[in-house]
Amino acid sequence: MAASGSASTQAQWIADRVKQARAAAEIGQRAGKDGVALSIELTAALDEVVVTVGKLHLSHAGITSGVAVMATGGYGRAEWAPYSDLDLVFLCAESPDANVANFASAVLHDLWDARLDAGHATRSVADTHELAESDLTVATAMLDARFLMGDEGLARDFLSGFVARAGAQGQGNLVERLRHEQTSRHSKFGDTIFLLEPDLKSGPGGIRDLCIGRWAARARFGTSDFRQLHDLGELTLRQCQALEAAREWLLNVRIAVQLAARRKQDQLRFDLQESVAPIFFKRWSGDAPLAKPGVSSAVEWLMRHYQLHARAVSRETERLMQRASLDPNHEPTVIPVSLRSMKGKVDPNFVIRDGRIEVMDPNAFVTHPSEMIRVFSIGIELGLEVGLRTTDVISELCAERPQALQADPSAGSAFLDILTDTRDKKNPSRLEQMQDLGVLTALMPEWAPVTGRVQHDTYHVYTVDRHSLYAVALLKSLARRDMIDEYPRATQEMAFIERHVPLYV
Repeated sequence: MAASGSASTQAQWIADRVKQARAAAEIGQRAGKDGVALSIELTAALDEVVVTVGKLHLSHAGITSGVAVMATGGYGRAEWAPYSDLDLVFLCAESPDANVANFASAVLHDLWDARLDAGHATRSVADTHELAESDLTVATAMLDARFLMGDEGLARDFLSGFVARAGAQGQGNLVERLRHEQTSRHSKFGDTIFLLEPDLKSGPGGIRDLCIGRWAARARFGTSDFRQLHDLGELTLRQCQALEAAREWLLNVRIAVQLAARRKQDQLRFDLQESVAPIFFKRWSGDAPLAKPGVSSAVEWLMRHYQLHARAVSRETERLMQRASLDPNHEPTVIPVSLRSMKGKVDPNFVIRDGRIEVMDPNAFVTHPSEMIRVFSIGIELGLEVGLRTTDVISELCAERPQALQADPSAGSAFLDILTDTRDKKNPSRLEQMQDLGVLTALMPEWAPVTGRVQHDTYHVYTVDRHSLYAVALLKSLARRDMIDEYPRATQEMAFIERHVPLYV
């Protein structure tokens, strides 16, 4: 049915169509449909509304060319959730005149009358390019832009030119702007993924962080599609699958949360966790035994998946941003690794490349898997981070051949060295970095069940694995006397402990 007749009739048609789309999403979700498919279907329903209304008013305005209506934001990415806002850009070949402004206003008023939260901008192509150079919100919005109706040639030319300009602004320019935005946003929504009521969109490891990696990749590599990035060699298959799974999960749960709340809602509150967890529990848990009956067990499964996916987003997005900022023409500075523990001898397996520790030959990890642990000890001694190339190799080997690390007789002692090394002041600690790369689970399969494990109550802030790692970090801080003012008695007692290894273990 086309939108026609009075404004009230059009608003009612829009409201009814959106209501139908929400109902279909709820049925599809309970039937097991994945989050990406649900988002695409919701977006298609909204496209039908916007295009139908837009064409009606475009005809009335007598505009035949020079204006393209673009979807941006989550709507532009075809990730619209049932009660989210929708963003439109009325892109003009020249400076918009009163006729264009009236056209945009008519479209928006129909959407507003139907109680849709629609935002918009009306700009020329030249103004959009200029504004994007100083306004990151505009830049990222247009990287997500998708043509809806109007002058398709104008939209096509703009999009190809915009991506090219974004990539030509300097290898690290956009990435650094994205990092600054990420840091600022995390300080507002919580700077850790270990929150009892996380924000699925703007919190660390959420949809927005996933977008940051995709924006950087689109500007640098010309695509934000994970499969295409894999084909280009910028993502391993495992990294690609991890990002795809995280995107599907985040979109699916966000849709469920908004359907349960019956409004725009991105924070996974306690009451909403209990509402949506049973929808997914059977699908995710399979035949796994229940730790406790009822809703509590389902919620703990839900939040464990949140933890695992949020960590994957944080980890893989950071790697993608590092790749996007690399200068292909850069000649690295390489110096040998010389350690006090080796009495000044040059390490045979590692070098320092541009200030980070890198393995010279990845086969060193195959022949001597314990070197995947020792490299972090080198990092502690030298105060340097392990490089991107090396961490990629480690994560892949730990996922593909975890038994190799368990079989290396040197792995246990190498792990105990790091476990008890009080020089590790990093945040996240070297142990946490090893955890994120899968080293701890590869070395100790018993670690897997506690990874991301959540206790469904109001006082367990951290997951079981992170709680354990933070406890070790606190012991090291006491041993260094860093917290003598806060914990004088514990600091004093720590000095009398003769056998530290059993305590840390």
